[in-house]
Amino acid sequence: MSVGSARALAGSYEFDRHRQLLDLGGGTGSFLEPILERHPAIQCGLFERPQVVSLARDNLKAYESDGRVRFYEGDLLQDQLPTGYDAFLLANVVHHLTPEHNRDLLERVHASAPSGARLLLVDFWTDSTHTQPVFAAIMAGQFMMIGGEGDVYSEDEIRDMLAATGWVMSARQPLTGPASLVVAVRQ
Repeated sequence: MSVGSARALAGSYEFDRHRQLLDLGGGTGSFLEPILERHPAIQCGLFERPQVVSLARDNLKAYESDGRVRFYEGDLLQDQLPTGYDAFLLANVVHHLTPEHNRDLLERVHASAPSGARLLLVDFWTDSTHTQPVFAAIMAGQFMMIGGEGDVYSEDEIRDMLAATGWVMSARQPLTGPASLVVAVRQ
């Protein structure tokens, strides 16, 4: 489901401005793979639960052997996040969490990011009524049923969460289907 968005992100965002990107909650590496393919100068890290990191290592082994990707095991909401990165990616993570957990996570990322770092949020952003796009509205119920928490959020809601945690939203761009990218800058 995320392959199209991952490829669109790798092709449309200016990753060449960054030296190091940390994918937080990066799953099996589906977003990092096209970025690593398309942008040979960038170094990447993937932070995920231990049982998922082993799958990501298999998917990204060519880049690990080249020294272009590092793996970190941990829990986004509890463990210390790595430092030294100038860009951070949260792809399809925000919709899994409550507003409170999202604010906690955004604060944690802020604490590990240098001034001027970019935060890239890929998700199914809705309108203010949470009814459009229809796919995102339908997914909100699924997120709640599967994870016990989570929702889809509007651009205004994510802008407010970002502002409350030291980030300034600087752009939003469509990717593929209902997914789009929100870019924020650390203040």
